[in-house]
Amino acid sequence: MKRKTFLLICAVLIAALLIGVLAACDPGSKEQGGTQIPGGTQLPGNGGGGGSQTPGDTTTPGDDGLGGDVGSVVTSPDGIVFTNIGGSYSVTGYEGTPTVVVIPETYEGLPVTSIDDDTFIYCDSLTSVTIGNSVTSIGGGAFSSCTSLTSVTIPNGVTSIGDYAFSGCDSLTSVTIPNGVTSIGNYAFYSCDSLTSITIPDSVTSIGGGAFSGCTSLTSVTIGNGVTSIGIYAFEGCDNLQYNEYDNALYLGNDENQYVVLIKAKDETITSVDINASTKVIYGSAFEYCTSLTSVIIPDSVTSIGDYAFSDCDILASVTFEGKTEKWRAIEKGTEWNRGCPFTEVECSDGTVVV
Repeated sequence: MKRKTFLLICAVLIAALLIGVLAACDPGSKEQGGTQIPGGTQLPGNGGGGGSQTPGDTTTPGDDGLGGDVGSVVTSPDGIVFTNIGGSYSVTGYEGTPTVVVIPETYEGLPVTSIDDDTFIYCDSLTSVTIGNSVTSIGGGAFSSCTSLTSVTIPNGVTSIGDYAFSGCDSLTSVTIPNGVTSIGNYAFYSCDSLTSITIPDSVTSIGGGAFSGCTSLTSVTIGNGVTSIGIYAFEGCDNLQYNEYDNALYLGNDENQYVVLIKAKDETITSVDINASTKVIYGSAFEYCTSLTSVIIPDSVTSIGDYAFSDCDILASVTFEGKTEKWRAIEKGTEWNRGCPFTEVECSDGTVVV
C-alpha cells in the first residue's frame, strides 16, 4: 500500500514539472516579447522596438518613427524605392517609367545618403536627374545607359562617383562635378557621346581608367590641382580634345596650371622630353612606342607614373629625376611603366636608383 501511494505522489510531481517546463517555453507567455509570424519576423509586443514587414506591405516604422528596420524597403508616391541601410536611406530602384527624377535629401525622417549600384540602369525614359544634397555616393552603373538623359545636377555632398555610373548616356550634354568629389570611377562617363566639356575640381584626387573614354565630342577638359593619379585609357578615343603643349608633350590642366597631367607625346618620333616642372601625373601609355626617345627629364612635382608610360621605348637610355631618391621611390608607378626600356637606373639629385 505504501509503495502504491509513493508511486502516485511521484507521478503527480512529474506531471506538474512537465506543465511548468512547457509553460516556460511558450513564446506567447513573455511580457516583453512579440508575436511570431511565419518566417521569423517579430511584430512589436508590449516592450518590443523596431519595425516589421509583412508580405505585400511596405515597412511599418518602429518606435523611433524613423523608417523602420535596417533592410526594410519603402516606395515613395513618385515611384522611388528606398532601402533602410541603418540611420539613412539608399535609393535602390524605381517603379514605372520616370522622365524627371528628384532624389530628396530626406525621406520619412531619414537622410538619403546614396544611390545604389545599377539603380536606374537602362531607364530609357529618364531625361533629367536632380540629386539631394545629403547624397554622398553614386553607385556603379547607377545611371548607365540612360540614353535620354540630358542633364544631371550632382550636389556638393557627393564624394565618389562609381564605376560606369553614367556610361552610355549618349544624350548627356552637361554635367557639373562639384568641389567635394574625391574619386571618379572607372568608365564613369564612358561613351557619353554628346558631352563637350568637363571640369574636374581640385577636390578630385583620382580619375579611374577609361573614365571619359569614347566621349567623341569632348573638346575641353579642365583638371584641378588635386589630382594625383589617372587610370589608363581615361581619355581614350577623345579625338577632338584640345591640349596644352610643352616641349614635345601634350598636357591637360587649368587656368592656374596648364600642365597638371602629361597625356601623351606630341608624336612618336620625338627624341627627348623635358617634362614641365608643374606636372603631377604622367598618364598611362604617354610615351609608349616612342622608339626614337633617348632621354627624359622628370620634375620632382610628379606623384604618379601610369601603366606602360614609357613602355617599349627601345633606346631610352637616360632618365633624370629632379628630386631626391626618397621622393622617387615614393612615386606611384603603374604596371610595366618601363617595359622594354634599356635604362637600368634613374639619376636623382642625391644619387641613383636602380629600376
